[in-house]
Amino acid sequence: MIKADIIAGARPNFIKAGPIYKAMKESRNFIPRFIHMGQHTNPIMSLDIHKAVGIDIPEIFLETNSISGIECFCEMVKKYNLELTKNRPDIVLSLGDTDSAFAGAYVAKRNNLPVAHVESGTRSRMPFSVEENNRKMIDHISDLLFVPMEDAVDNLINENVVGKMINVGNVMIDSLKMIKNSEFYKNVDYVGCEVLVTLHRSENVDSEENLIKIIKLVDLISEKYSVCFPVHPRTMNKLFSYSLLSNKKYIFPPLNYPEFLKTLSKCKVILTDSGGVQVESCFMGIPCIVLSETTGWTNLLRLGAVKLGNPDTALDLITDIMYDEKKLSFDIPMWDGKSSDKILRGIYDFIHSNI
Repeated sequence: MIKADIIAGARPNFIKAGPIYKAMKESRNFIPRFIHMGQHTNPIMSLDIHKAVGIDIPEIFLETNSISGIECFCEMVKKYNLELTKNRPDIVLSLGDTDSAFAGAYVAKRNNLPVAHVESGTRSRMPFSVEENNRKMIDHISDLLFVPMEDAVDNLINENVVGKMINVGNVMIDSLKMIKNSEFYKNVDYVGCEVLVTLHRSENVDSEENLIKIIKLVDLISEKYSVCFPVHPRTMNKLFSYSLLSNKKYIFPPLNYPEFLKTLSKCKVILTDSGGVQVESCFMGIPCIVLSETTGWTNLLRLGAVKLGNPDTALDLITDIMYDEKKLSFDIPMWDGKSSDKILRGIYDFIHSNI
């Protein structure tokens, strides 16, 4: 039996972890252990997602006292390292590009454990992005690289990454199909809106100048269309500190994940800086405008599933979309809802070839 630690600590990690954990639980070949790194502790951003993706309670929860930034990273490294001295797995799975993902991969490698990176090889080409640096560092210390698209393979080859690369498609699609087909999703409440907004990337949120520009944009959008902006806790702190919260009727607290997906599925257009939301919008067939100069999901950009925008262009892009009644539908190679099975096969073959 292969003992596998699945590292997750933030909302995007949990969404990717669910189908992998479920597949391992149902397999005769794996003993999974879900490690909650403690990066997100808000119930809406954490515990409620566990249930939605099929994980009841994490086997291990690393309390980090909600410390932010580099201090939180250091706490995760310290506490997961202590955990590995007590219970050593055969492999560690790092999911995505969060601080939790990098902390788990770093500790595993320092303990001479093999690392598998799920959603490997995506690149935004933004050198000062925390997420971009995390995903690069994880890729360069990983033994197994589970990529979601062919572009990611090219990125890894160009960077001379040495781990074994396997194109398994996008494991988020596994989660999305599982949730959308559930009875819970069919009966869940949602917020009716024309424009759904999400915002959390440091380049947009940490800069007061950039955040003011984006809020002015959302104000303009709300004058023409109904808007729902469920605010990430990190973003809420910044809005509060910059005194940008007054008279914003479009502001909502974070939605639990099924509520968010249902709201997304019913809106007309999405304005976001989230990589995960880009995938979700494509899956649901909803046009998506990305508040960034670039995106790691280059395949979605080529297909026209997402468009790049900024505070000066986004309103015009939204207006164009509102006048276009065409329903979007995309068939992306290997985004078939079977990625978790391919990941398990890749891990099994790797472990048994290295015994």
